[in-house]
Amino acid sequence: MRHWSTVEVLDRPTQFTPRASSTVAWCALVAVFLAGMRGLMYRVRLQFGDVDGSLLDDRATQVMFYALYAVALTVGWRSRGTVDRRVVAPLAALVGVLAVSTVWSIEWGRTLNQSLQMVLATAAVVVLASGLGIERVLWALVTSGAIATGLSVIAAALDWEFSSDRKGRLTGVFYNRNALGLVAALLALAALLWWWQRRESVRVRVTAAVLVVVALVVWSRSGSATAMIAAVAGVLAAAWMVVWQRGSSDVRRCVGWVAVGVVVFVVVAALARSAMAEWIGRDATFTGRTSTWGVVVDAWQRRPIGGFGFFAGWFDPEVRAGLVRIDFNHWEAHNGYLEVLMGAGVIGALALGWLLVGVVRAVWRRRDHEWAPTWMALAVFALVSNIGETNIGANRLVWFVLVAVLATVGARDESPAPAVSAG
Repeated sequence: MRHWSTVEVLDRPTQFTPRASSTVAWCALVAVFLAGMRGLMYRVRLQFGDVDGSLLDDRATQVMFYALYAVALTVGWRSRGTVDRRVVAPLAALVGVLAVSTVWSIEWGRTLNQSLQMVLATAAVVVLASGLGIERVLWALVTSGAIATGLSVIAAALDWEFSSDRKGRLTGVFYNRNALGLVAALLALAALLWWWQRRESVRVRVTAAVLVVVALVVWSRSGSATAMIAAVAGVLAAAWMVVWQRGSSDVRRCVGWVAVGVVVFVVVAALARSAMAEWIGRDATFTGRTSTWGVVVDAWQRRPIGGFGFFAGWFDPEVRAGLVRIDFNHWEAHNGYLEVLMGAGVIGALALGWLLVGVVRAVWRRRDHEWAPTWMALAVFALVSNIGETNIGANRLVWFVLVAVLATVGARDESPAPAVSAG
């Protein structure tokens, strides 16, 4: 009789050996992570002609994403995995709410497209990650980050079009310095975690060191602050977990108070952001982000319960006028939490709150596991980076990483027969 707390999401393959199926699944997850960087897919699309309007509404671009996620989901379904219902439920609730917001969306075509794509992509990551386990998920993340960062270095060396912006900051193959900075910072964090978990291997230590150095150089050329703040937070979270695991009861009590102190510091820093920004040499609006947040909050107050529809609020005339006034003409909130609030209102905020609590509870239940520092670090990176960029509720790399954390931390058997060697 199946245990009440788990639900089987994958079936044992019949026509492939477990090793071959797992290798294909790993390659599929690498492809999904690369697609989540989006800039690579946009580069491919633009090689075949100009796009009239937004890439978010370009049919050929969106078909590429759908096709890749559908193939990844099919591949993942060939492996076997189980995942805790308590982990899946809040994830499904948030994705479901964002999809249902199509019903009241002010631009239902945009909402339907983005939400259906998110359902497909999230499902693909869940089945792939739960079947592969955290070690190979981490290796897939390192591999995809190394590929994208390496291509960006090549783009800069060959002076490809748009490989840097007008201020000379590196954008690589992503058209956007913040997108490149996030990938590079995440690569540095993932390589450090890989080194820590497999530090007995000389090959892993050397490779990880090289990747960290390259990633940090590329990040520094991008000038993206949000990504590195998230990466540092991830490293500190992993270190905190290691100390907690190895410490006595007194040490655990001490590090517990450290965690409380960090939370208090973050709250105070948010309230005194002007002084903090001046201290670290940034403007008080964090390059226009907080001004955008004000526009988003004002818009949400006009449709507080259900919002405007997932990713549809940017079509509202008052929102567009507000962005023109602050001279920050973007089509995202640069804050994933506010993006969900504007797109799905209080309903979405409740679903998102359930997901955040679910992430914390899922990781904390496995706090004695050897991979707990990695789960903690990646989750913290995702949650912190979402403050300055739209990641939660978007079909992007950081969202996929958070979903992968949930899928692996909630997997009943996260150590299937190895197929991809990380060192």
